[in-house]
Amino acid sequence: VLFRSPFTKFGGADYYLKDAQKCLTVQQQLKSHGINTEETLAIYRVGVNGATAIIKRACPYRIATFEYVSRHHPDKVEKLWTNLANNYKDDGYGNYFRGIIRGYGNLYSQWHEVGFIHGCLNTDNMSALPQTIDVQQSVFSFHNDEHGFYDIHKRYSRGNQEDAVLFGLNKYRLSLQSLLSDYAADDMYKDFQNGKKHSS
Repeated sequence: VLFRSPFTKFGGADYYLKDAQKCLTVQQQLKSHGINTEETLAIYRVGVNGATAIIKRACPYRIATFEYVSRHHPDKVEKLWTNLANNYKDDGYGNYFRGIIRGYGNLYSQWHEVGFIHGCLNTDNMSALPQTIDVQQSVFSFHNDEHGFYDIHKRYSRGNQEDAVLFGLNKYRLSLQSLLSDYAADDMYKDFQNGKKHSS
């Protein structure tokens, strides 16, 4: 784990074996397009007849981690953030956070270009750095109504994906408000759009 803290964990969850294999396949597909994606360390077959699996992966900080800490341990927000932005303290961390937002704009553009639909973009499935994580509900499609298997209300469909990413990033911004008080939602939106424009 690159950024160890009391809130860092190694991710592990029970999956059907086929879903675990899908995660690995999707990760490889995204990487083949040069898209920043998490690494699966191992897949273990468990349960009756090995029908279920545990995925072991080194989880990055998630946006939900910052939401949790800001809500329940506000005095520890700066310590947690320092693990990511230690070299940027002199300018109030603002430039580093703006780089993350622009990076997400670029990441979203790459997803859109290859037809990747994440499928479940809540803040627990969004990395604190611009990286694709938790792809087990994802699909590939260029139809705006297409959505992940469990997303029956199409909240995270291709047509809604940009809004979902921006919603999560705004939650991230709000969780860091004590450190980034001068960084408004409009600033975040502009940085995100600039990241999209500079996507290669």
